[in-house]
Amino acid sequence: MSHPMLLVTDLDGTLVRERDVDPRDARALLRWQEAGNLLAVATGRSVTLARLAVADASAAAEVALRPDFVICASGTTLLDADGQVLRSQTIPPREVTRAVEYLSTRQDCAVVVTTLEGDYLLHNPFAGREDSFNRFAASFYTTIPAQDAAGLAVTSMPVRVPDDALAGALAAELERRSGGAISVPRSIQYLDLVPAGQDKGAAVRHLRQVLAERGVTLSRTVAVGDSWNDIPMFAVADHAYAMADGAAGARRAALEGGGSLTQGLADVVDCEL
Repeated sequence: MSHPMLLVTDLDGTLVRERDVDPRDARALLRWQEAGNLLAVATGRSVTLARLAVADASAAAEVALRPDFVICASGTTLLDADGQVLRSQTIPPREVTRAVEYLSTRQDCAVVVTTLEGDYLLHNPFAGREDSFNRFAASFYTTIPAQDAAGLAVTSMPVRVPDDALAGALAAELERRSGGAISVPRSIQYLDLVPAGQDKGAAVRHLRQVLAERGVTLSRTVAVGDSWNDIPMFAVADHAYAMADGAAGARRAALEGGGSLTQGLADVVDCEL
């Protein structure tokens, strides 16, 4: 029976920063795996966009990154290194409809739903603006009528909320309207609606179960992230690292749990190996 360490890293704002990857970080992750340890990427992105981001990160750093596992859609979906779906949870269709009907009346947020097959834009009051969201939407989202979302197997519902002051109250309202059927983890300028109880921490726990069934007992779990939706995986890690320039809530959660602040993944690997 092997006893490797597991490093779980967030993607945007942690590995990928300002749409770029520090080659030093990428090389450190390879060194981590070459030492016999396991690497997982945990992201709010969908399956499609997570795969794209890992490929883009490899190209940007000129280092072939190949995570052993990828946690997608804020914890609802777990992939292996070959992209095989090991686990996927979906939002009940009635909750998709309830949330879409409410959010589509608002002019302060945009609504996307994700599935294992793709990403669909339902509502965008910010259309016409020259900003990163609209450029991204034009390239990677398929626009469909909002009412069509109920017929999809929705793994998560990313909600673009540019106003940080609004995000907390909107998340609470969405959870209240669902009667506890959904959770709403928060990341920077986004809320992610997911089935209740699903988050990055739950996905890490499930990953450890998968590994145990394969005869792998981890000696240590390390988590690295920059935002609120990384806090649940901080809670299940043996040591958590929050990015020093990340969200204040993430920094506070890491430190209160006995973790650390870090400038980047290369520093984390240097500390842990």
